Amino acid sequence: LLTGSLTINNSKLNNLNIYLDNGVHEDSLNIIKSTGSINNIYVRNSFQDAIDLDFSNLYIKKIEVENAGNDCLDISAGNYIIDNIITNQCLDKGISVGESSNIKIGNLEIKNSDVGIVIKDSSYAKISKGKVENSKVCLAMYRKKQEFAGSYLEIPEKICDKNKIYIQKNSLLKFL
Repeated sequence: LLTGSLTINNSKLNNLNIYLDNGVHEDSLNIIKSTGSINNIYVRNSFQDAIDLDFSNLYIKKIEVENAGNDCLDISAGNYIIDNIITNQCLDKGISVGESSNIKIGNLEIKNSDVGIVIKDSSYAKISKGKVENSKVCLAMYRKKQEFAGSYLEIPEKICDKNKIYIQKNSLLKFL
């Protein structure tokens, strides 16, 4: 278990295990322009975002985040396959996917976040199963940046309360 923050840039990752506590920077873990596989990422007590993945192509078996001052998982511009994500106590978003990202998630559990799931800015996401509990907004889909379009999401119908879903025009939600 490392104390503090970690940036991985332009790297080939192979079955890595990352454990971080008490990150003090904008991102406790920031992976940029990297490829490969990660077994486990565990991040606890982040000052701002717990995990930020940018411009990467990654396969991750398990992500677990506890107590983030902003987003638990923030993803931009890449291709990602994640088998299992568990987040608790995300002050802002449980998971935020944007900037033309493609992501497939096997199982997603989000507890105690302001917004559970955000898919935005020309991104594609498929979540096979999961649940969002105790969030003000379960799911939001929109265009934030003008250079992008709406987004597309496939998700199980019973993942959350349908009264807590916000979808801006030009985004498409498909229930599995």
